[in-house]
Amino acid sequence: MSIERIKSGLSVPRNPALARIFGLSGLVEGWGTGIRRMMSECAEHGLREHEFELLGTDFRVTLYRQPSELCKEIRVSNYSLDEVELHVLDAINLDGSLTIDELSEKLQVSRSSVKRAISSLKDQKLIMRKGNNRYGYWVVQPS
Repeated sequence: MSIERIKSGLSVPRNPALARIFGLSGLVEGWGTGIRRMMSECAEHGLREHEFELLGTDFRVTLYRQPSELCKEIRVSNYSLDEVELHVLDAINLDGSLTIDELSEKLQVSRSSVKRAISSLKDQKLIMRKGNNRYGYWVVQPS
C-alpha cells in the first residue's frame, strides 16, 4: 500500500463481512471515495492539506483546522506570533490541561519548540499557568 494508492481511492476492507453488511444496508456511499471526498472538502474550505503516514499495515491521516476565533482576534492585534505560538495558543484555548509532551505530539513539533512558544506566550501575557506544574492548567488571557 502506498500513499498515492490511498489517495486514489484504494479500498481494502479489513473485515469483508462487515463491509458487505454496511454496503447492503446503504451505510456506505461508495467504496474508495472517502479519502478523496475528505481531501476535496478540506480544499474547498481552505484548510491546510492534511498529511498521510504509513505505519506498517496501517496509515494515519492528520487533519488541520482553522485557528479558533480567539487566535484570529489575537493575530490581528499587536502581538507578533509565529505559527507554532499560534497553534499552541489555539490548543491551550481548547484544552488548558494539555502538557508540553501532549502539545508536542498533537502539534507534531519538538518539545523545545513548544517550550519556546509557551515562554513567548507567557512573556507576552497571552497565557498564564493556574496551579502547579503537575496539577495545574493553562488559561488564555483576554487581550
